[in-house]
Amino acid sequence: SQANARADVIAARICPVEVPRAYVMFLLAYEWTMRHKTLYSGADPCDWPGVTCDGLRVAEINWTDRNLRGTIPEEIGLLSALTRLSLDNNFLTGSIPQSFRHLSRLIILDLDRNELTGLLPEFLYSFVSLTWLDLDTNHFRGTLPFAVSNLQHLRVLSLFNNQLSGSLPESLGRLKNLEHLYLDGNMFGGFCGVELCNNMPYILQELTVDCGVNCPCVHDCYSR
Repeated sequence: SQANARADVIAARICPVEVPRAYVMFLLAYEWTMRHKTLYSGADPCDWPGVTCDGLRVAEINWTDRNLRGTIPEEIGLLSALTRLSLDNNFLTGSIPQSFRHLSRLIILDLDRNELTGLLPEFLYSFVSLTWLDLDTNHFRGTLPFAVSNLQHLRVLSLFNNQLSGSLPESLGRLKNLEHLYLDGNMFGGFCGVELCNNMPYILQELTVDCGVNCPCVHDCYSR
C-alpha cells in the first residue's frame, strides 16, 4: 500500500537496518503531532520532548499539559513496547482507541483531565502489568467490571469525576497492592465490599466513593 511504501522510505532514511514497523508508523502520525509544535522536533520521535526510546522502540510518552486537542491517534496503539503513556491535562476528545489493545506492556496509563468519552474498554483489564491507571475527570460511562481484579499489580486506580454507574465489584478487594482508590464524582451505588475495607489501612491508604455507596470504612463520601 501507499502507506507501507512511505514507511519503507522513511525507514531507509533513518537507519540502514530494519526498523520496527510500529516505530515507523509513529512517524506517520503527523496529522496530530504537526498541529502541536511542542511535540515535534525532527524526523526521529526519540528526539521529541517527552518521548523515551529503548533502542529503536518508543518506550515512554509523557505529554502532560501540552495543550493537545482532538482525538488520540490510532497510531499510538501500534507502539507495542510502550510502558508509559501520559496524556493528562489536555483537551483530548473522543474515546480510547481500540488500537490500544496492543499496549499490553503498559505500566502507567494516565489520561486524566481531558474530555474523553465512551465506555472503559474491556481490554484495559487485561493489562496485567499496570501499576497506575488514572482516567479521572473525563466523561467515561458504564460500569466497573469484575475483571478489574486482573490488575494485580495496580497501586493507583483513579476514576473520579466521570459518569460511571452501577455497583462496585467485590473483586476490588482482591487487589492486594492497591494503595489509592478514587471513585467519587460518579453514580456508583451498592456496597464497597468487606474485603476492600479489610485492606485498610494496612494496604489501601486512600479510598473515596460516592455517597450512594454503602462503605463502612469511609467516613466522608462525595456527591456530584
